[in-house]
Amino acid sequence: MKKFLLSVIGMILMTGITFAQQSNKSDSSCSKLYGKSYWHLSAGLNPMTLKTTYIGEDIASESVSTNMTGVSLGFTHGIRMMKTQPFYLEVGAKLLYAFRNEAECEIENIGKTWEMKENLFALNVPVVVTWQFEAIPKVCIAPYLGLNMRCNILGQSKTIDYKYDYHYDRKEYYLYKTDTQKTNWFKKYEGNCNQFNVGLTFGANFTFNRFILGLGYTKDVTKFMREPGVESNIEYFTISGGLRF
Repeated sequence: MKKFLLSVIGMILMTGITFAQQSNKSDSSCSKLYGKSYWHLSAGLNPMTLKTTYIGEDIASESVSTNMTGVSLGFTHGIRMMKTQPFYLEVGAKLLYAFRNEAECEIENIGKTWEMKENLFALNVPVVVTWQFEAIPKVCIAPYLGLNMRCNILGQSKTIDYKYDYHYDRKEYYLYKTDTQKTNWFKKYEGNCNQFNVGLTFGANFTFNRFILGLGYTKDVTKFMREPGVESNIEYFTISGGLRF
């Protein structure tokens, strides 16, 4: 799935560059419609991967990938940078929430015996440049490339162990205790993760009148975890929809 989405984004970007090179117009109907500036309001789905690599003298390099489901909501402000060309600078603010649940059942037909819940809440601030042009009448494509600054507000893991005992008279198990352990990702001596990360982001937006469909990819270039011998970063796709004003 990851390779497929990256291939789609790459094809979109190559198509956009080809259209831009072939176009003889200095201005498109898209840029005329939105003038010097515009706003995007959008919501997105963000499949996320947290990749952690363990490096040590006594062990070989080992990588572990954790997949999370993410959703986002935010706005983008576009500012026209050239009078004669549809070239824009976009700055946004987008809230991102990602989560993952995992459970096991070691005793048949009694429910969960172990459960883990992980979640991350963050604020993304993308700063990108974009070239907007009309591919076909009333349909505009805007490839973009830039940086994403992410402030990690909240991140934690919660593990729950369910303890069961066997009731011999009824010949059934019953829950008598639960043990819960929480780990704060950004607290020292617990998660030891960084609360600020910078990443590379690229993709493209499609405009149909004032409706926006977007497909993008973001990957950290700074470490998410600062523990010695551990390298960890985050990457995620964005599939979004919204309105342009």
